[in-house]
Amino acid sequence: MTDSDSFTTFNAPSQVLITSPFGDDGARQYLELYSSPSRPGFCNHVGRVLIVKDKSNEMPKLLRQFTLPLPIWVNHILASAFLHQDALFLHGQERSLARYGKYRTAQPANDSYAKALLPCSTDKGVMLFRHWMSRFAGGYIPFKGDTPMPPADNEVVFDVWNSHTKNCKYCLTALRRLKRVRAVVFLASALVAAIRPKVLGVVGSVLSALGLSGLGLVVSKLIKMFYRYEFSHADNH
Repeated sequence: MTDSDSFTTFNAPSQVLITSPFGDDGARQYLELYSSPSRPGFCNHVGRVLIVKDKSNEMPKLLRQFTLPLPIWVNHILASAFLHQDALFLHGQERSLARYGKYRTAQPANDSYAKALLPCSTDKGVMLFRHWMSRFAGGYIPFKGDTPMPPADNEVVFDVWNSHTKNCKYCLTALRRLKRVRAVVFLASALVAAIRPKVLGVVGSVLSALGLSGLGLVVSKLIKMFYRYEFSHADNH
């Protein structure tokens, strides 16, 4: 491994740290991901990005996009674009393995995957984690209450409202304000179309009304991201 290689570190029990060097002067980006199981098939996730400047205390151009002064709620809803890329695969695979008795996390079991030999180096982290689970945690998570794995449900993966928004004060506040903005914009569009033709002219009134309606539709799309965000690899081209 060279100084320019990215690498992933698992720190038990719940941190995955992805280190990405930028350039030869010491600049690095750290992506910290923490996951804590809450019930079978689900977990609580927290992540953050840390950036270390280079020796001259300069920020590489490629990393500046991660330091933009965005509102907290914007960072939260944009996180879905990252998290939902692989979430659907993980959701389906976990439940498929559980259904066929190949994977159990809610009760003690002989975890054959902890000693599996796989051809891809990217699988090493998963094997190390499962080995740690097998050695130090008995190979399972001692959930309480209802422990069977729930069935696959794509809507659960894409449901942003129940997984985040309804419990986040920043997103709830932003959602209320955006709904007010949308109402004002659509009302202004209707008033411009109905009342202002004498001032703006027919063409100016129509164009202004269409522009305001377009803005309202953009706000509506943004509002939807607080409730649901679907990502499809097949359509991502």
